[in-house]
Amino acid sequence: MAVHQPSHTSSEALHSKVMSLSFRTSALGLLLAGLGAVSFAVTPPVEKIDHPELRYRILSQFGRRLFFCDPDLFPLGRSPQLVRESSLQAYPEILQDRDTFDAIAKHLGLKEGSEFSEDNKQALYQEYKKLRWGVQIESLDEKYKFTVSVKSKDGDFRIEGTIDRQGKIEVLNKEATHLVCPMCLARDTRIDTPAGPVAVQDIREGVLVWTLDAKNNRIAMPVLKTAAVTVSAPHWMIHLVLHDGRELWASPAHPAVNGKAIDQLTKSTSYDGTTIDSVEIKPYTDTQTYDLLPAGPTGFYWANGIPVASTLSLQ
Repeated sequence: MAVHQPSHTSSEALHSKVMSLSFRTSALGLLLAGLGAVSFAVTPPVEKIDHPELRYRILSQFGRRLFFCDPDLFPLGRSPQLVRESSLQAYPEILQDRDTFDAIAKHLGLKEGSEFSEDNKQALYQEYKKLRWGVQIESLDEKYKFTVSVKSKDGDFRIEGTIDRQGKIEVLNKEATHLVCPMCLARDTRIDTPAGPVAVQDIREGVLVWTLDAKNNRIAMPVLKTAAVTVSAPHWMIHLVLHDGRELWASPAHPAVNGKAIDQLTKSTSYDGTTIDSVEIKPYTDTQTYDLLPAGPTGFYWANGIPVASTLSLQ
């Protein structure tokens, strides 16, 4: 993957594109507006869920504060009509997983053998997504190990524990974390630092990286915050390719430095002194995405030599 070293000249070239200190607020507004306008046509695949009753037992304890990244909302938002169509398409497949279907129907109070309405089928689909993506569970000797993420008034937490076959839960670890849905970079993306390119997953708080100040001067500033966000299939990323050979894999909503999200960039338009050859959405096979926040007024940094903005804040 070609790396384009940032230079003072390229920083000046950004001058007409870079906003003032209010950039990050306005960029976020554009980003959210863009997300609202995007429809993603791919229906998340339905797979058999193991131990649905145990998953519901876990949800009964943590579910009111449950956090997970709904595949109908991330990485690309889908219209309510498309989500409704997905629920109808998924219904026959959920029905084939009889244990899961029966557990969901029981939880929703739906009577066996009755004719389900479209609203019923949509409710079944929403419950299916909570069971599948909201609770991670795996066998551990005579018990099962689970992981859930929760948001509460006390903060964000990732909780690990065990549950036995009778549904008895034991919490083993409750770790404070920062829960966000992925708007980040692919593993092994190279971040430009004064010491040379460093893989994004190896960046730590305090490490110096190149950023831009309010006058568009390239300066070295310490990293204030990092994030590693776990993703589950299906997860999609944008593969951005510039004409000079630079390329980047990033979540569709990751902000560029011109106020647009990455997925709003278009072929043949200008970006950082060159033109864009392609902007394609492709599947991502790793399990995490990453981001960082450099000190300074802009939050900009270079990823694989391409200037981007951070999704993180100190709030």
